[in-house]
Amino acid sequence: MVKLSREDWLSLGLATLEVEGFTALKADKLTRKAGVTRGSFYGYFADVAAFHAAVLEAWSDGSRKIAAKLASLPAEERLKGLISASAETSGALERAVRAWAQSDPMAARAVAALDAFRIETLIATFEDLGLAPSDARTRAKLLYAAAMGAMIVPKDTIKLSADDLAAFAELISRG
Repeated sequence: MVKLSREDWLSLGLATLEVEGFTALKADKLTRKAGVTRGSFYGYFADVAAFHAAVLEAWSDGSRKIAAKLASLPAEERLKGLISASAETSGALERAVRAWAQSDPMAARAVAALDAFRIETLIATFEDLGLAPSDARTRAKLLYAAAMGAMIVPKDTIKLSADDLAAFAELISRG
């Protein structure tokens, strides 16, 4: 009999969310997909809502881990790393979480919290580049909007590469 760890369940949840959307994050559907009993699922999660919260936390943790990994780098390298990380994603998971947030308050709070964290990370980076706080805030929001737009819009509609975003960041980071 296959036994899934909590991390396995979260990986399955994120993969399912990315491909099938949030409506597929149901215990019955996931246990069938994994070939395990419902007891395996409920051994880690009190209910589906707890699983949903854990999936949203796992999604958020990805960005937080990237920011932590880059935090000790000089500001220019940190900014390039943040841009590169956003450009490397397919955007499918980001679109799926944001679609979920349209109808679920818990998902909406998770998206808002991660957006705030990402923008604060950019603000701190722009300040480390020597920009005044008000300029850093404005430019961070502009860069974030561009990066999110590039991530959310299907790649065949708009093709913004990491180099394109870096050029935009360079343009807006000039004092």
